[in-house]
Amino acid sequence: LPEKERENFTREFIETLSACVSAGKTSRLEEVVYSWRSTALIYADPELATELKRPLTGETRRIPRP
Repeated sequence: LPEKERENFTREFIETLSACVSAGKTSRLEEVVYSWRSTALIYADPELATELKRPLTGETRRIPRP
């Protein structure tokens, strides 16, 4: 992840961790990590990032999984 995104991840992770501790449930923390993992995979694959930035044309296209 770029530095700014690492900062955003850290902030969201800590906020969510705090909320999970208060609620006694960790399921939301797993969602945060999974979501950011997907974001990191997109940053790591320039071709995938380019494909995801294209405008939708109405035709059905399949985007390969990272």
